[in-house]
Amino acid sequence: MIVHPSTKAMRNWKELRKYSDRADFYKRLPASSIVFVHSLMRGQEFDLNITEPRKGRLGCFSRSRSKPLTIELNRDLTPYFLLIVFLHEWAHLVTWKEYGSRVQPHGQEWKDNFKLILNKLQKNTRLPIILREAIDLEADNLKANIYSNHILLNALKIADKHKPQTVLHELPFNSHFKLTERAEVFRKKEKIRVRYKCYNLGNKRWYTIYASTPVEQIN
Repeated sequence: MIVHPSTKAMRNWKELRKYSDRADFYKRLPASSIVFVHSLMRGQEFDLNITEPRKGRLGCFSRSRSKPLTIELNRDLTPYFLLIVFLHEWAHLVTWKEYGSRVQPHGQEWKDNFKLILNKLQKNTRLPIILREAIDLEADNLKANIYSNHILLNALKIADKHKPQTVLHELPFNSHFKLTERAEVFRKKEKIRVRYKCYNLGNKRWYTIYASTPVEQIN
């Protein structure tokens, strides 16, 4: 979906979901956030793509000389989760426009922009109070991986009212667990960037598994 500068200001979230050229995207967001997101995107031109789920990646921002700036978001994200992942990637877009490739992707410049965006979002009194409080508590200590912001992560799970799904990052070291699509039992060991080194108790081999992988803890 190519997002072009809007020529008409929609009055409310219902109009945006029904008449906007971004309606398909807005339908995936919480109603309470649509006007805010619209205000960010209005006047900007970039590609916005909803993609099939990808392991280890909830969304991404990309740029090239031959294509527009692009934000991609996983199709299976729940509404409030999608909102925060989009704002994470939007902060990348804003930072790129300000600094180009002169700064680190998740450096201080990105953190400052993401914090500014979240602080503006927090002023929206229609958001669940638990999410607003989580932003207040963690806006000064934002991590590149959303699963490292435990207070915000738990608030998103509650706001979306879905069954909490444990991910590898949330387990203590040396925990035993299963992957959702496999029967083998693993033991969680040390972290290596965005993955964890894990020992397969069945075949006695070592694997590196993304921190964001859904798992089932074994007692």
